[in-house]
Amino acid sequence: MYLGGAININTNENTTQAIILEILSDEETRILPLTMNPWTPAYLFTIEFNIEKFAKYFDTLLPGATIPKVLLLKLMAYEFLSYSSSEYAINNYQFTNEIKQHINLTSHDKTFPICPSFLYDEKICTSGKYTQVGEAIKGILTKFNLYSNYTKDMVRKLQALIEHCNGQYCEQIPINRVSMHIVIMEYYSCQTLSSFLKSRVTPKIPKLSHLFLYGIPLKSMNSDEFSCFITLFVTILMLVRGFIHGDLHMRNILICIDKNNITPVVIDFGRTTNLSSRDFKFDNKIIKIMSRTIDIELTLSPPIHNIFENTFDNLLDTMVKTTTLEEDDSRMYLEQESVMLNNSVRKFILSLLKKNLLVEASIVSSMCCTSLFDTSVFYFFITDPPEHSSYKHMYYCKNYEVTKQKSVWNEFNTKFLQLLEARKLLTSLNYSSIKVESLNGKSRLMTSIGLLTKGAKTALSRLTSRLTSKRNAGKRNKLKKIKATKRRH
Repeated sequence: MYLGGAININTNENTTQAIILEILSDEETRILPLTMNPWTPAYLFTIEFNIEKFAKYFDTLLPGATIPKVLLLKLMAYEFLSYSSSEYAINNYQFTNEIKQHINLTSHDKTFPICPSFLYDEKICTSGKYTQVGEAIKGILTKFNLYSNYTKDMVRKLQALIEHCNGQYCEQIPINRVSMHIVIMEYYSCQTLSSFLKSRVTPKIPKLSHLFLYGIPLKSMNSDEFSCFITLFVTILMLVRGFIHGDLHMRNILICIDKNNITPVVIDFGRTTNLSSRDFKFDNKIIKIMSRTIDIELTLSPPIHNIFENTFDNLLDTMVKTTTLEEDDSRMYLEQESVMLNNSVRKFILSLLKKNLLVEASIVSSMCCTSLFDTSVFYFFITDPPEHSSYKHMYYCKNYEVTKQKSVWNEFNTKFLQLLEARKLLTSLNYSSIKVESLNGKSRLMTSIGLLTKGAKTALSRLTSRLTSKRNAGKRNKLKKIKATKRRH
């Protein structure tokens, strides 16, 4: 069971900044590289520290969660001063948005979170001038022979970004003009969805089977079907809280494994928006592409195309009703009138959720984005070759016939509703106090003191009944064997 997303820094004795500084400056603390973004200057490190020294600074918010001995550090360098002015040559909105949305998600649901706990952020370096925490990070990176290589990689990637954006050569950027940011969060040992599939699906084992999510068994699925199922489910988990991730590919979904029980976790919220936010928008660029590209129906599977058409018709119908324009004029107006369009699609998504059409709501939400980034996942999907798209997994169709695919999605819907209900139930259970143990060949349920809701008590009662039935069945089988042995003698 994933118990992450449930720790907090206790600031009774000191400020968060002072606590982070103390951990980073301790002689026993180690920093190790984890991963780096292949295109942008963003780097992940683990920070290992002496838990006995610093346990007093952490609180657990969920029964069963443990005090961390490893934290995750994300170091980013999305800004630098241009040569000609004091303005930043690269916009760092994704960094600031990531912090805002991560804090929102962390504080939204502490009982059963879907992301790691956000702990601290700081701009540690402005044009070569480091803060106290910045000096500590620079010092520990230098101590473990990492600083030089990573700063060289930063300026190389910043240079490539500028050349890509401006279409012209950019001179090498001196490190003393680069600004750096950090985010410190909870660390947990999980695999990305892509790594999980690579380790589990092989030519000899083409399907994933015997897996459980929130204790509910999942049917056997191949890698495409499983990645689609998990991507849609994570989209729904965020959507029912009012959030749209905006960059949900296989590297931004982690799978935490405990025996055969899996739990999906979401990371990286630089392009995330909220349905109720001012920066929420429908990506109207896709209207032009879908209506003007001749071969779009050949490259896009009919069931997905059908969802777009239903969305478009709904929005078009809304525009006709709310304006004096004819339908043909409304099509053009729809591409331009952003405020009305955004409100219409927001209502449409909410209506789909209300009808429990969760798959359709997820796919429609992928046509939306934050105005800060201004490009949706669906746009990337329809403009890239589908087989090479990073976002193809949400749109996987087991059957290209619309009616048959709808029956597959109906199965998904039923399972998603079941999982959402189980998730609610799990929030009311005390994970540390409820265990099923095997002792001397007998199964028994052990509970310690803890208040359970009516739903949790029902689940507990069912579990007890199943265990009792299993034990009684075992006794009956044993008696049958004894009687059969007596008859033979």
